[in-house]
Amino acid sequence: MIRLLVILSMTWTSTLMADPVERLVERLAPYRTFSSSFTQETRTPDQRVLEVRQGSLYLQGPRVFRWETAAPYAQEIVADGSDLWVYDPDLAQVTVRPLDDTLAESPIAILGSGIDAIRDQYTVSRIVLDRGDRFLLEPNARDQMVSVIELTFHDDILVSLGVRDGMGQATHIRFTNLASGTPPPQTFVFGLSDGVDLIDGR
Repeated sequence: MIRLLVILSMTWTSTLMADPVERLVERLAPYRTFSSSFTQETRTPDQRVLEVRQGSLYLQGPRVFRWETAAPYAQEIVADGSDLWVYDPDLAQVTVRPLDDTLAESPIAILGSGIDAIRDQYTVSRIVLDRGDRFLLEPNARDQMVSVIELTFHDDILVSLGVRDGMGQATHIRFTNLASGTPPPQTFVFGLSDGVDLIDGR
């Protein structure tokens, strides 16, 4: 019995001492390609709620994703690997521009990134929870608008992503109805509808 307790203690200690970046990449492995519903809440530094959005996310790597939010904040953002399309239905207007590296390093892009990209861009720390882990990612570049990114897992399931900016404003995204696997290719093709103004910045 004593020997068993010693082995369990050593296993627990080893888990706690694991490299946070390696542990994070291990947790993120099932989420390189996935889809999910989400609720996004933005708060001021004094915790006043600014807005709440509902939407869907489809991800196929750090440079290929689709982000949709419903009314009253309806918007579609599609990154197809080379260009970024932002469609505002209320304005009947879509803007397209090259998908640059800055956008590819956005908080959402972390979900499709590998260990080298995360290690190069962030300092990662890990908090062990009763049912999982919470990871705090601080950008290594000092000129970033984001001060910290927070990823929380319960029982290996990604439940939320949080972002805090340099002014203390926080955005919390809670994921539900997660589905692993690659979404259909047409998900990441933006179709321009008749009557919609195109602002082409390519």
